[in-house]
Amino acid sequence: MKNKSSEYNSTLEVYGYRKYRRIVPSNSPRMFRAAPPSPRRTRIDSVAGTGTTNYGMDGVYQNGLTPANGGPHLNNNNMGGTTGDIKLEEQVPYNGLQREKLSFHQAARYGNEMIVKKYLQKYKKRSRKINKLNRQELSALHYAVRHGHMGVIDLLVKGRANVNVAGSDGALPIHFAAKYFRKDKHVAITMNTPLDEDVADEKPILHVAAVKSGFTTATAAGVEQVAELLPDAIVNEEVEDVISYLLHHGANINAGDNYNQTPLNYAAIKGNIEAITLLINWTETENEIDIGMKDTSGATPLHNACGNGHVQAAKILLLSGAELMSWDNEHMNPLHYAATGDGSKVLREIIMDIEKGGGMWRDWSLSQIINDKNVEGESLLHLAVANDDYRTCCLVIEKGADVNLCRDGFITPLHLAATSGSVEICKLLVASKADLEAQNEDLQTPLHKAARNNRTGVVEFLLSKGCDINAYDNENQTPLMLAVGNGHKETVEILLSHDADLSIVDLYEKSVIFCAAEENAIEVLKLLLEKTKSRENDFEVMINQVDRFENTPLHAASLHGYIHIVSLLLDYGADIDVWNDEDNTPLHLACIHGNKKVAKILLANKPSIINDEDESGNTPLHLAALNGHFKIIDMLVDQGASVDPRNILQWTPLDCAAAKGFKKCVKVLLEYDAPIDPCDIARTTPLHLACQEGHDQVVSVLLKEGADITLCDHSGKNALDMAIEKSHKKVAKVLLGHKEWITLMRNRTKYGKVIRSPMRQLITKLPDVAHIVLNKCMDLTNTVTPDDPDYKVKFFYEFIDDTFCDWNPDFMDSQYLGHKDEDTRSIASQTTTTSLLKDADANQLTRKNQHLLQLKENHPIYLMCKHKRSNLLNHPLVLSLIYHKWQNFGRLVFYSKFAIYFIFLLFLTGYVLVTKPLLPRNVAVNGTSACIKRATLADKEATLTFMFHHIGRIVVLVLASLQLLLELIQLINRQLSYVADLTNWMEWLIYLLAIFFVREDYDWVTTSTSLCQLDSYFINIGALTIFLAWIDLLLFIQKFPSLGIYVVMFTDVTKTFLKFSITFILFVLAFGFSFFFLIGDKFLTFSNTGRSFLKTIVMMIGEFDYDNIFSEAGYKPPTATWILFFFFVIIMTILLMNLMVGLAVDDIKGVLDMAVLNRVAMQVHLVLDVEKSLPKTFRKRYVIKDKIVYPNRDFRWISLISHITKMDEINEALNPTKSIQEIVAEHTGSIRDSVDSLQKESKDTKKQIRNIEQMLERLLKHSNVNDNDDDEQIWDW
Repeated sequence: MKNKSSEYNSTLEVYGYRKYRRIVPSNSPRMFRAAPPSPRRTRIDSVAGTGTTNYGMDGVYQNGLTPANGGPHLNNNNMGGTTGDIKLEEQVPYNGLQREKLSFHQAARYGNEMIVKKYLQKYKKRSRKINKLNRQELSALHYAVRHGHMGVIDLLVKGRANVNVAGSDGALPIHFAAKYFRKDKHVAITMNTPLDEDVADEKPILHVAAVKSGFTTATAAGVEQVAELLPDAIVNEEVEDVISYLLHHGANINAGDNYNQTPLNYAAIKGNIEAITLLINWTETENEIDIGMKDTSGATPLHNACGNGHVQAAKILLLSGAELMSWDNEHMNPLHYAATGDGSKVLREIIMDIEKGGGMWRDWSLSQIINDKNVEGESLLHLAVANDDYRTCCLVIEKGADVNLCRDGFITPLHLAATSGSVEICKLLVASKADLEAQNEDLQTPLHKAARNNRTGVVEFLLSKGCDINAYDNENQTPLMLAVGNGHKETVEILLSHDADLSIVDLYEKSVIFCAAEENAIEVLKLLLEKTKSRENDFEVMINQVDRFENTPLHAASLHGYIHIVSLLLDYGADIDVWNDEDNTPLHLACIHGNKKVAKILLANKPSIINDEDESGNTPLHLAALNGHFKIIDMLVDQGASVDPRNILQWTPLDCAAAKGFKKCVKVLLEYDAPIDPCDIARTTPLHLACQEGHDQVVSVLLKEGADITLCDHSGKNALDMAIEKSHKKVAKVLLGHKEWITLMRNRTKYGKVIRSPMRQLITKLPDVAHIVLNKCMDLTNTVTPDDPDYKVKFFYEFIDDTFCDWNPDFMDSQYLGHKDEDTRSIASQTTTTSLLKDADANQLTRKNQHLLQLKENHPIYLMCKHKRSNLLNHPLVLSLIYHKWQNFGRLVFYSKFAIYFIFLLFLTGYVLVTKPLLPRNVAVNGTSACIKRATLADKEATLTFMFHHIGRIVVLVLASLQLLLELIQLINRQLSYVADLTNWMEWLIYLLAIFFVREDYDWVTTSTSLCQLDSYFINIGALTIFLAWIDLLLFIQKFPSLGIYVVMFTDVTKTFLKFSITFILFVLAFGFSFFFLIGDKFLTFSNTGRSFLKTIVMMIGEFDYDNIFSEAGYKPPTATWILFFFFVIIMTILLMNLMVGLAVDDIKGVLDMAVLNRVAMQVHLVLDVEKSLPKTFRKRYVIKDKIVYPNRDFRWISLISHITKMDEINEALNPTKSIQEIVAEHTGSIRDSVDSLQKESKDTKKQIRNIEQMLERLLKHSNVNDNDDDEQIWDW
């Protein structure tokens, strides 16, 4: 391929951020040539909308070559083209035929008119494609305007491109034109490069538009100057510029982007004089420029020009009518912007122009302008001082700035100058009569500010002018104290040389020596100590001077761990044996904060302080243990500290370490033979404290070292009780893994009127741990294989049926303190599960508290039901106990009672059926009323009537009396628990009504009217009796597991309806009253309110009686009746009824979901109800302590009743198959534990890093190394 041109194309940065092409002759110096195309692409950071470039958008290479000027083509999916765009090929040598592979946006960017035309032809019927934004949110017109390709712009606009299309940040093409208008050449260029070999030698066409750059004269380079730069170009002066072109074609000159910035704002920010001139001089009335339009921050173009230091742009805007005294949202005018940024020259020029104009701007005098404040109260002088602009300060002071004007916080310019350390500005302000003693809101003078920031030059100057060297701020601090507190030795020296007062204390009564010690200012402290040492009388007082909390400088240094400060103070004679207001010595503070080296220095200076106590009786060893500093513990004990001192709580250091969970501290103390089971005033041991706080690792260490697990505190709680009470699962598992776990489980405590045991607490709070205990209560020790028929399993029921177990019988009548008696402990200390229960004739529980253990509601199995612990209820051990109770006495008692009741109900029902015809009634006899019998016994002697009337009456009386006697016995046995059961009240009512109902005999004929008067009363009593009797049978059926679940469904639905009944009743009342008032006089069913309510309820099920009410001949109901009836049908029949059905279905679903649990729970209730109805002596006879089961023997008749004899179910209980939910929950818990562990490790790591950082800081200070980046932090916690 022959060479198309001997010229290289290069890109040169003209202004701003973007780069523009420029044709460079081949014989130009090498430095102006472009390098050959590199095969490697390099990203050039930026987006066209913000003035930056990206090769994915523009195809620009590191050497400046592009596909339009000879560079290789790119193939990048991120180039911002549309779906139909032709992509660039990667690293393919340039040739004219491949130029068509530019995308639409790239062709517009490179100014290739031919490809643009092809795309416009392609999108002729799809104008939406022409205005489509690429990934950089820019359209083709944005690119063409950005690069000044007038030919492409013209093609796009004529091809229906939208001149007001919004791109990135809402910027329009006119914004790009205003921002990137070429101010060095004042031209807009369109490059038409030959596309084939035939026109390869043609010169590119260069369109040039000269622009005026001032108010009246053109200061820009002329066309000739441009032509000299580009000798081969053809210049056309009549071509229209980009801005004017866009405005002529409808571009909105006042269009705002997302920040409401107009094109004029863009031009002002860039200082683009030509663009500003074109925009201001635009004369079209319908699109006239608003020169004072504000953006979202309230800034005008003049603000932007002044803030960016564009003098000429600011002048043009002012001469064109821009308002100088216009304020943004922070009440800053353009001059404030100029004083804040790079606009000091603009500020001076504008002030000079105002002064030349008579010192007035509109109605504002120059002095008012200069002293105008922003929202923070800052004037031009404040801003100039803060900007360290001496020349501007001179100018505004010369023009009348108030040197004592205060900004917010009563800060004067002199405060700012003293803070920044500008001596020249300070001298200027003082010379202009600035107040040397001016105080800000903290009552600090300029000298305070200078001393605080170590501005030695300013300090010297202010002191030379007579500033008060001992002035106080609001914290009673002098300049010397601020300098000392910040460690500024140079400033301290200057202040001391001017006789600053050393005896002054601040608001917290801290002296200068205290401040130096607290801030680790070693050099300053040396200086102060040497200065005060000359005062022999005051030196000892000053070095030991205390603050408000009676801390000395040595306390402060010990607290922070400043080793060198401590050594220095001790060398100068600081008192080591001194207490603060909390009775802490410096050694106490060092031990609290883990400052081992400080503690070692203090002990080396005076060993006798090692056992000093604070106000709580804590020694240094206590404090180190409470804060987990095991190295200090080791050091203290090694130097002779006692390992078993007691504080006021009678805690030893081991108690402190165990309570806080510091395992290493516990190990160190135990290595030094610290007592492992010391009891405090509440008889609490370290093991108890660790269990209460949930420190499982500490518990493991203590148990391993021989801690007594059987000890109890003053309330009778052992370690397991305390762990369960706080729901510490890990601790409970550790304790139950100990060989003395049985002893822990054999414990009772009284809480109010409730007896608590570890098993009850586990069921309530830690069911997973309770399951572990149940597994441990099965002995699988065998001499045969698990599949052998003789394989046996032994169940132990002590912990789930402990009513008559004799553990600690006197634990409630006497003040039970700590240790159990030796007999109980010897029985409970058996280490094998097979010996879990032994026959022992221990004393029974006192009668006072025995009934609390016998309560059904406090039985462990009942608690399983109450708290819905299905995994525990279905455990073989629990099922075995339930089955045992049922087989031995439950079924006998229950079925007997059921049989008696059924006979009673049978004869009561028969009596009711045969008695109704025998009741007397009123009849008319010979015109008179007579009361006669309905039938005689003679008519029925051959039928069952005789049996049910005569015999049945006697049976009912006998059985009802017998049942009342049994209920009375239960009342005596159960007392309050019996009274609290509503079922018992209903049974009393049934039997009493039955006796009352059958007491009369109607076997005679009479005309007495007295019997007829009893007719109605007798019928009511009988109906109520038979109704309650059958309902009571329903309660009996509820106790059958297979049938009871349906009764549970009914009761749950009933409870839900009762909750809903208030809403239901209100609707019934609303409609009932309305129907009564509307149609009560016409229809009997609504004749009174009672009938109306009942009829309303009946209508809810669809019994409307519509025809009789609304279609009766000759009757027209009131209009409101139709409306009310319509709403009744919608609300009551459809909405309310469906709502109740939905609630019922939800309740039934809940019961079915818990069907297994409910079935076992009903078995439990049945067994316990039967058991509690029996006398105590009878129940004790059938209490068993253990039971042996042979799970592999095939007793089919037993398996029909009990399902606990199967080996696979026992194995399932010991190794349960986990559901997905359980696996997820377990995994979540494991993750949570890991996260907690990582958080703890992270805290420890952060603490170590802080210590390292403090050490590095001390090393830097010790080495006199200055850190120049004081504001930067290596670590950010």
